[in-house]
Amino acid sequence: MKTIKLLFLPLFALALFSSCSDDDDAPAPVNPSELITNVEVIFTNENDPNDVVTLSAVSADGIVDPTLSVSGPFTANADYTATITILDDVNNEDILEEVVEEKDEHFFAYAVNQTINVLDMIRDDSIDPQRTDGNYLGVETAWSFGAASTGTFTLQLVHEASSVDDQFGEPFEFGLYTGGELDINNTWNIEIQ
Repeated sequence: MKTIKLLFLPLFALALFSSCSDDDDAPAPVNPSELITNVEVIFTNENDPNDVVTLSAVSADGIVDPTLSVSGPFTANADYTATITILDDVNNEDILEEVVEEKDEHFFAYAVNQTINVLDMIRDDSIDPQRTDGNYLGVETAWSFGAASTGTFTLQLVHEASSVDDQFGEPFEFGLYTGGELDINNTWNIEIQ
């Protein structure tokens, strides 16, 4: 009887050892979404560098229901250059830097409503990063404002869209996309005086 028990002992130890081996199929760590706490679109008048209009969206825990503000009105019949900043103030990170590095996964789309007199928008191809599909990302843009009016201005940052187009869509859409998820979707009330 002792001999039978001793024969099973090595088999039991082998089974226990093999069941505790490394699991090579462990799931890969999840890469969490970036936290976006601050978004700014900074417009500078091309003929008056002191004429700056800043649209900002601030949220302490991410850009969900942010506090929106506009620093002042745009000048009628003026041209502006716009740049974007995107920050994570919690972790002290420049999110725009990552967006530019991963430009083929991102795209900025802009829109205004019919009541605001925006004449034109172009993506600055001398500065703006170009995606491998030929579309410009939309970090640097140039805007032409017309006569006095009020309306809305929308900025969207889409992540992993199935297709993008940096040309105009409807008369008030500047950049089109299909699919993907919105990392930023902010609409400000603006005024041209």
